[in-house]
Amino acid sequence: MELHERESALVTIRAEMSRLRRLLGDDLLTSRPYRLTVPVDTDVAEVRRQLDRGAHRLALDLYQGVVLPHSQAPGVVAIRAETRQRLRTALLRHATHRDVLLRYAELPDAETDVEIWRACLAALPAGSPRRTRVAAHLRRLDADLA
Repeated sequence: MELHERESALVTIRAEMSRLRRLLGDDLLTSRPYRLTVPVDTDVAEVRRQLDRGAHRLALDLYQGVVLPHSQAPGVVAIRAETRQRLRTALLRHATHRDVLLRYAELPDAETDVEIWRACLAALPAGSPRRTRVAAHLRRLDADLA
């Protein structure tokens, strides 16, 4: 249900499970009901654990960018949006070091995020050479959005 927008035919599910079983082996994927026999961990789960701990820098280090960017599967789209939003919100609210916020702003998914770029500008001291670049980026965003 998390992979398709509408209910899939049983034959489609069987075919996908068969492909997955070939990749994982019979010991890791069973049927009746279909299930994995071992716990599964993901890089997304680790990013979330670090955010839960308040380890924003480590979470950003682990973040590989948007989750499966080409997938349109409903479950993946939801995980992608939630992970991005949780990281973004944590960095805006709690990042104590401006380098962490600036590093996030450089990621493709923050390229047009005006709020992130404004927070970066506010975090930089007046004489910082990076401030000029951030201010120029913000002017470009404002012009694009006008």
